[in-house]
Amino acid sequence: MELDKLDGKRQEQESHARGSSPEGRVALGAAGGLGKAIATELRERGADVHGVDIVSEGVFHADLSTASGNRDVVAYVLATAPDILVLNPGCQFIATLDQFPDAEWNCLRSVMLDGPFFALKAAWPALTKSSGACVVVTASPVSYGGRARRLRTVPRSGPR
Repeated sequence: MELDKLDGKRQEQESHARGSSPEGRVALGAAGGLGKAIATELRERGADVHGVDIVSEGVFHADLSTASGNRDVVAYVLATAPDILVLNPGCQFIATLDQFPDAEWNCLRSVMLDGPFFALKAAWPALTKSSGACVVVTASPVSYGGRARRLRTVPRSGPR
């Protein structure tokens, strides 16, 4: 394990010595769920993954709901020549419309809709310089039908 510091934030990054592993792969929201699974799979294939989340051990800490948080992540990863950007933000709050707090709605929208936009905008110049770069964006399967009563699905369907 290698410990790095960036602006006072602690980052734990695993190095992989399996063959010619690609560098700079990013799995945003890598602390749990699908993001953690994506990060694990890429690591198992030999990639040097930079996991990011607002709170968790072993990942770069950043608020991915903000433009500045996404710029911090991209600036950190640019030092390793990113070639794949995985946009998989997520958070959850469940309530009926009449009970749904404005602050929770703003959080959901910021993390799951604004965050991917800010990340892609910040990474775009570097990604377009690489002929092999790609972007993977996840969205909720309920954006194709399902639990329409879940307000959480609205911002999660935006990247679709």
